[in-house]
Amino acid sequence: MADDSAVKLMKELTLSEEVFEEQNYRTEELMLQCELLDKAGEYEGMLNCAICRVKKMEPMTIEEEIDQRDMFAVACKKFMHAKLDQWRVLRERRAELQTNSLGTRRDIINDYLKEFNQSILTHLNKVCTIVDDILIPNSSSEANKIFFYKMLADYYRHCVDFHEVNSDEAVNMEYNKAVEEARMNYEYAMQLADNAELHPTDPIYLALVLNFSTYLYDMQNDVMGAIGQAQEAFDDAIDGLEDLDDDHHKEATLLLQLLRDNITMWKYSAAVDGLGGFGGEDTGEGYAGLTTIEPNIEPER
Repeated sequence: MADDSAVKLMKELTLSEEVFEEQNYRTEELMLQCELLDKAGEYEGMLNCAICRVKKMEPMTIEEEIDQRDMFAVACKKFMHAKLDQWRVLRERRAELQTNSLGTRRDIINDYLKEFNQSILTHLNKVCTIVDDILIPNSSSEANKIFFYKMLADYYRHCVDFHEVNSDEAVNMEYNKAVEEARMNYEYAMQLADNAELHPTDPIYLALVLNFSTYLYDMQNDVMGAIGQAQEAFDDAIDGLEDLDDDHHKEATLLLQLLRDNITMWKYSAAVDGLGGFGGEDTGEGYAGLTTIEPNIEPER
């Protein structure tokens, strides 16, 4: 009996998914608890609460569907950011011990990091399954489907960071699978966006282009593809900003600033590396459309 009480207490303390399921909260109660847990900085509980909300699969209006989408995405993002902060601290500590330790402490942190990586991969795979099996099939609008295919690609992209390539063939296969799944879902989301004719300033579209072009640059080493993708979206969107209301204008402007910063840095990198591709010839001073002047990016205010 005491053991059962201890298990129940631990569940309540950790705000596990089981705790929310056992209480059988109504939809509006789960949404309220997500908001409260967000304000309290309890992101694991917030995510588990949001997962329970998604798993209810109740009929929703389009407004309710958007609210659920945004709450789930925010919960995933905040939980993931917290875990990434912990991961960076552990990796920094491991780097210190690799040069200053006789071996025992280094082995301990290596083992712990391996377990930590696996716990994050378990979380990422869980999110991918929920998005793929529940959220995408039950999306009632093309915009929501595009949002979730992008999210699916983002989380497969995260998986790549935690599959450490080594002599283990199974691990390397998982790494390659994550890279390929990210590519396919980004490309399918782009295809859906083109077919749906989303407005060039639509934040869902701009966020998709931002992340897909970053994927091309970071994981496919496709510098010119990344620049071309980002530049086209930036040019198409910049003329339509005047037609937006204040809320959409602010969000679109922020995404365009991030695109602009990436384009500036990538063009500089491409010019330094001697890459062309914008229709110009090498004149000894860089290529057309590229600059060898080091970018000076103003910090966000």
